[in-house]
Amino acid sequence: MDTRRDLLTAKELADALAVSVPTIRRMTRDGQIPCIRVRSLVRYHLEAVLLALGYQSSSSSRSASSSE
Repeated sequence: MDTRRDLLTAKELADALAVSVPTIRRMTRDGQIPCIRVRSLVRYHLEAVLLALGYQSSSSSRSASSSE
């Protein structure tokens, strides 16, 4: 696994979530989404952001629906 490929810029994350870059920056500043900071760089792991926003992965949603 290449960790650098798993990390997204604010623009890449904004595109993936269909929101604006300022929205991503605001959510980061407000602590709503996790980020990784390395000096002046800020990067995001998509799965961690989706989890923080309350989205379930497809595998966990399947297991939840099969138990009902």
